[in-house]
This record gives sequence, C-alpha cells and structure tokens, in this order.
Amino acid sequence: MTNEELVEKIQTGIEVTENMYQLYEQNKGIIYKMAYRYSWGAPLEDLAQEGYFGLHKAAMKYDKDQDIRFSAYLTTTLARHLKRYIDSSGRMISIPLYKQQLIYKYNQATSSYLYRYKREPSKQEYAGLLGISLKQVEDLEKFMFSGEAERVTSLDKQLCNDEDANTLQDIIAVACEDLDEIVNRLAIEQMWQEIKCKLKPMEYDIIYLRYRLSMNWEAIGNRLGMSQWAVRNVEERANRKLKHIPVIKQMAADSGQNL
Repeated sequence: MTNEELVEKIQTGIEVTENMYQLYEQNKGIIYKMAYRYSWGAPLEDLAQEGYFGLHKAAMKYDKDQDIRFSAYLTTTLARHLKRYIDSSGRMISIPLYKQQLIYKYNQATSSYLYRYKREPSKQEYAGLLGISLKQVEDLEKFMFSGEAERVTSLDKQLCNDEDANTLQDIIAVACEDLDEIVNRLAIEQMWQEIKCKLKPMEYDIIYLRYRLSMNWEAIGNRLGMSQWAVRNVEERANRKLKHIPVIKQMAADSGQNL
C-alpha cells in the first residue's frame, strides 16, 4: 500500500493504529535521516522519537489534492517539527559558526561510529573526519565538555525577517551533510589497510584490482604478466583467508564493498 493510500485511511479513521504503524515502517528511513541531520540540537534517540509525532502531524495535514508526494511533504514537516522541538528544549548557543559545524560533525561522527563499530572514533579518526589537527580535536573536546557550548542564541532563530529565511540550524546541517560520505570513505580505506596486512603482496594486488578497480581476470593477468588461471587461483586463495576474518567481513558490509 502506498504512503498516500495509508494516509487516506488514517485521515478517515480506518484502522488508525495499524495504518500508522505501517506508515512508520515505510518512512522510518526518512525519520532517522532527518533526526540524524538535526542531532546537533538534541540527542538522536529523542529526535527519532519526536519524528513519530512529526509523522502523525504530516499524515493528518497532508492534502492529496496538492501536487506533492507524501514523502516530500513529510520531509518538510519533519524539518519544521524537529527545529521547533530543538528550540523549545532550551538548547542554546553563542559560538562561531565554524565551531558549531565542528561540534555537529563531531557528534555525527560519534553516532556513525557507534552504529557501525560499537565504539567512538579515536582522536586520530576524529581529526581525519573533521579535517583538523589532533591539538584542535583536544581543544574542541575541552570546549564541548566544559559546558560553554550551551549558551544563548536559538538554533531556530531566522537570519533575517523573511519567514522563509534559513535558520542557523539549517546552515549548520547543510554545511555538514557530507560527513556520512567521509565516514564511509574512511571505513573503506581502513578495510583495505586491514586486508593488506592479512595478505601476501601478490594476493593483495589481485584482490585490490579485482574488487576495488573492478578488473576482470584477463585484464589483471595482462597487467601482472600472469595467466587468467593463475590470477583466479590466487584470488580464491586470498578470499579463503579473508573469509575467516570477521572484522573485514563486517567492514565490507558496512562500506558496501563486495568481497
């Protein structure tokens, strides 16, 4: 059943609980994406829970006669709903925008690593993700954990009098939207470093060419001066080694690499 069909049933009072649950299941990806985007201003779990109320609000106010899909309407509704929630929760800031962006990225990196690896990033990993030095990471952590980061300018305050104007929260979130791509790229690089440590040089070269550069056996053989049969044998031997290393299998799954 489509989002629009479920919404119509909810609005007319047909099996509201069941249909709201189905609507949530079909749109929880959007809810968590928006909660993740605005996790600068409140804990991710709180925002995800609040997102359900935003979903209900969107379902009740959606007008099927307007030329807009429910998923697009939901995204807009959640953005407004979550920003209002953050503003009403009393979290305030009065620090430079560049530092707000660093704190946002720091929190996003922490959430991403906890989800992927069940741990927080090391200081070196924070530095790589945020594009700053180790000393700057240490200074940022001191600032964040000192309590100074929660002061007096509302995240939801518009930057001019136009009612459609961006808020400070919008600017921070948009400026940091690519962090998940950075985390994923670093995860891929880390995985290949792990693979390199576990394989012989020839095995690594063949696995890298085969899976990272998507070359076939003939092309690899031509590059390395080997027969296709020999390339295939080395690849199979390397894969047998990697198959028994859980951390590499997990990294491959997390980063979308096929091994």
